[in-house]
Amino acid sequence: ILVAINTSSGRLVKNWPLSRYQSLISWLCNKMKVAVFLLGGPDQKEDSDYLLETCRTPFLASFIGQTTLRESMDLLTRADLYIGNDTGLTHMAARMGVSSVSIFSGIDPTAMWAPVGEDVTVLRVPTPCSSCHILQLKDCNHNHSCILDITQEDVRAAVRNKIIAAHRRRMTTGVIGA
Repeated sequence: ILVAINTSSGRLVKNWPLSRYQSLISWLCNKMKVAVFLLGGPDQKEDSDYLLETCRTPFLASFIGQTTLRESMDLLTRADLYIGNDTGLTHMAARMGVSSVSIFSGIDPTAMWAPVGEDVTVLRVPTPCSSCHILQLKDCNHNHSCILDITQEDVRAAVRNKIIAAHRRRMTTGVIGA
């Protein structure tokens, strides 16, 4: 199973914490025994360096800052699963039919902005301040609870279900990436 991850939306207010992605990636590579590759722009180089250093697994590769958008899309076609925040690449993966887990803050309404695709799971916690439309994390008066209350367990459960489904597809079709 091959999992693509983009850890940043380009706006901190929309991002699940990088430390949680680090824990998720370690779990995926070490416990779930899947390969993970990172996608993103050059501005995510520090994230990539941190994840490669802290995860220390041969099952993690980074293409962050090394691919064009078209090349990233080509890599997505090889993925069995995509995980990311509310970002353009998340929407593209969903539209391309890649099984996806989207981690959504409460900034924007999911009814309008959730990724559209055949196999998309949007993880979001209800908060009374949603949809706040704030642009900066410093403007949040609720301790960023809309994203911080999305737990490792929430994400792992959704991801585990997608991995099981990907294994089943492979068993029934015999095709990698099917």
